[in-house]
Amino acid sequence: MPIKNLKVITGILLLTFCLLNGSIQAQILYQDTEHFSTFDWTQNLRFQILDKSHAYGTILYDRGFSRVLTPLTKHEYELDMMGQEYFFGDQFAWHKNGQQGLRSRFSSYDKGRWAVFTELHVDSELSDKSAIGLSTHLQQHGRAERALFEFTYKRKLSERQSLYFQHTVAEFKRDLDLTLSYRYQGGEMGDFRFDFTYQDYLNNVVNKVGNDAYFQTPEEAAMNFQEQIKSPNTLFLGRWNSPGDQRFHWDLSFIVQPPVKKNIFNNAEDEFSVDSREWLYVLNGVVDVNVGPVTVGVFGYKTFNNEERNGVADQNRVDYTAKQNNYKVGLVAKGKAWKWTPLLRISREYYNDFQSGENGGVSVVDQEFDLKERRWMLDAGLMYKVSPKLSIASRYQSQLRTTNEDLNALQASEEIHNLVRNWGQFYINTGRRVDNRVTLHINMHLHRKFKLQLFGAFDLDADTNRYVDRIQRFDKGGAKMVVVLD
Repeated sequence: MPIKNLKVITGILLLTFCLLNGSIQAQILYQDTEHFSTFDWTQNLRFQILDKSHAYGTILYDRGFSRVLTPLTKHEYELDMMGQEYFFGDQFAWHKNGQQGLRSRFSSYDKGRWAVFTELHVDSELSDKSAIGLSTHLQQHGRAERALFEFTYKRKLSERQSLYFQHTVAEFKRDLDLTLSYRYQGGEMGDFRFDFTYQDYLNNVVNKVGNDAYFQTPEEAAMNFQEQIKSPNTLFLGRWNSPGDQRFHWDLSFIVQPPVKKNIFNNAEDEFSVDSREWLYVLNGVVDVNVGPVTVGVFGYKTFNNEERNGVADQNRVDYTAKQNNYKVGLVAKGKAWKWTPLLRISREYYNDFQSGENGGVSVVDQEFDLKERRWMLDAGLMYKVSPKLSIASRYQSQLRTTNEDLNALQASEEIHNLVRNWGQFYINTGRRVDNRVTLHINMHLHRKFKLQLFGAFDLDADTNRYVDRIQRFDKGGAKMVVVLD
């Protein structure tokens, strides 16, 4: 099924749930929540791992599952994503409510390009002890383009314990992923979740039957590249979040993918065979305290990805290692005073992309390099409640970025199929750079079923772009919507 058809189906489902009568209640953006959560980061990276076929690039793309670097993630991309994300209080409310309903957020990040994150979750009880569910995820941004379905069967073991069986479905997906999840909910120490996923459990079955070329992406079909999984491909996810009705609160999660071995080969070339060994881990969490109208927390997020490749490509020996290390630590706060709600998020972020070895000819960067990027990120805002149906907010958003000289390796790279052709010119500049903007948010509570937030940004640092050689003051715009089920 073409991905455009999946988008149409997803759109119809979203519209249907917006128009349903009776049971749907809307969740207000910038809700008066007492605590924070950053679990969205863990969840989105899980999809990047399970649905590798729709992450940016082909089989040869070797900049990690998180895809921090792609030709589409230009110099303000992280600032764009920070402004588009749900505030940590809204994430807490969504995950506390069991993810029942719909969330959608979208905004521009380049001329004609939009980052879209839409998810819809529905459950239906079969009996007192069992239920089935369906989750759909439409994601289109600088690091992926996917329409992913995940089916769930829930079996209640006791009042607080449940088992979940989950299965993914997506277009151009080479194989099937089965997840067994144990959940413990409502205890004095909070909620626990532990997932075990067996990825690609039929060992790339769709590459072994039917028309192989059909199940490849167009880029891979043109290059005749395929991969064979040589070891069990597993994934572990854990989460522990404390009860939401206490003064202190935490939401901690992790992902671990043990080393998985693959062989990349080319049907058109007998002397092309490259072995890959890749593993990763993710740590994510926020700890906060609520004192009356004020909630203050600290958060941290870290990913590490390691891939080793060796073999023969085009009669040349391949032997190199690519590592990506990404983390962010910061402070988040929210208050309440009469009709005013101040918001603050500040973080120190770091990204290191390191590559070493004898021959990186099959890499997207065909030489050794050690790229380091450091960022200070700031999001400070103030919201005013005009009426029960309308509130407005203004936020100042800024990033201070410093990169080292090894960005030149990206500028000079002769990369396969020009995947990084414009990195040096349009992604980031070597040295220090400041980007900042002011955004205006309008929250409209038009109906109990439907809440909408619109936002636009005014550029303060006098950017130009590749399309028009003059200062552009309108600096992105977008919207957010949340609908939840009773």
